[in-house]
Amino acid sequence: MTSLNKAKEYLQKGYSICVYKDDEPLLSKGKGISFIAFLARDKVDVRGASVADKIVGSAAAHVYALLGVKEVYAEVLSVGGQQILAEANISCSYGTLATEIINRQGTGLCPMEQAVLGISDHSKALDAVLNKINELKSK
Repeated sequence: MTSLNKAKEYLQKGYSICVYKDDEPLLSKGKGISFIAFLARDKVDVRGASVADKIVGSAAAHVYALLGVKEVYAEVLSVGGQQILAEANISCSYGTLATEIINRQGTGLCPMEQAVLGISDHSKALDAVLNKINELKSK
C-alpha cells in the first residue's frame, strides 16, 4: 500500500488531516488550516511526505508547498489550490474540484483564502495565514 493510500485511510477514521512520512502519521482531527500552518511555523521536517486532507484551497496549498510535501490528496480541492500545487511540482488528486473554498457559514469566501489572495510567495502566504489565525482567535 502506498504512503498516500495509508494517509487517506486516516480520513476514513475521522481525521481531517494526515501528513504521512516514513511510516509515521502526523494527525489532526481539528477544523481548518491551523495544524499544517503550525507545522510550517515550527519548521517540522515533513519534506517528501504524503498528505490526505479534507479541504485544500490556495492557503493550504501554499503551506504544503512551503513544507515540501511530495503529494496531496484532498476530498475537496479548489482550482486555485490545484494550480499552486502544480506550480510547486506536488502531485495532487481529489474527490471534488471546487471553484473556491467557502466559509463555514456558507456566506462567502473562506477567511484563509481571503488572507492569501494575490500572494504568490509561500512564506508570505504562511505569514498571512498565521496572522488570520491569530485575528480569528482574538474575536
